[in-house]
This record gives sequence, C-alpha cells and structure tokens, in this order.
Amino acid sequence: LAESCYRKAVELAPLNLEFRNKYGAVLLALGSGYRAMEEFEFVIKEDSTFAAAWSNLGIHHLMGGKDQEAERCFLRSLSLDPDYEIGMNNMVRLYYYRRDKVRFNTWMQKIKKQFPNSTFVLEMNKLKW
Repeated sequence: LAESCYRKAVELAPLNLEFRNKYGAVLLALGSGYRAMEEFEFVIKEDSTFAAAWSNLGIHHLMGGKDQEAERCFLRSLSLDPDYEIGMNNMVRLYYYRRDKVRFNTWMQKIKKQFPNSTFVLEMNKLKW
C-alpha cells in the first residue's frame, strides 16, 4: 500500500523531493535497491543538502555491502544536519556491521546524550557482539 501511495504521489508531484525520498525508502524496504538508489540520487541531484536522502543512500550502500560508500553518505548527511538522529543511528548500524566496538560505543554515547529517551539505543544495546 505504501509503495503505491508514494508512487502515485511522485507521479502527481515529480519534483516533490520529500515524496521521492520516502518513495525510495519504501522501495528499499521492499528490496528494490536499484530503484531506491535512483530516487535518492535524483533527490540529491536536485538538492545536495537533503540530509535524509544522503542517509537513505547510505543505507542502500550498507545493505549492498559497500560500507565505505555508506560511511561517506552518512557523514555527508550529518555534516548537513549534525542533530539528525536517524543519521546518528545509521553510524551506529555501520559500526556494528564493521564490528568496530569503539566507534559503535562512541556514537551510542552521542545519541544517549542528545536523545536520552531513544528507543534505538535500548534496542542496539540488546545486540550480541
């Protein structure tokens, strides 16, 4: 349902970058990584300061095993919006993927400090190393 709703929204308003970014996120969740990447890249081409699109593009790369590309995207996202909680969460995901406990814990502490009620932190603390 979400995919068809966002697809229709993009058809009706093709330059609405928020719709396109969310459509890309839905496509990514449904396993259509290449189509999702096209949406994120379109958004970034139109507005290179769209932090959420950079972060979503990073998730696409991380899901494809391209962790260095993912890190570049996540850092770009956070350079545009240093308080972007999802961007911080993605840094934690990246360092968990890499099994880099030091950087994982560093980002977890940043999130705890800035977002003390973060349910993401509670969930990530349950993970096994």
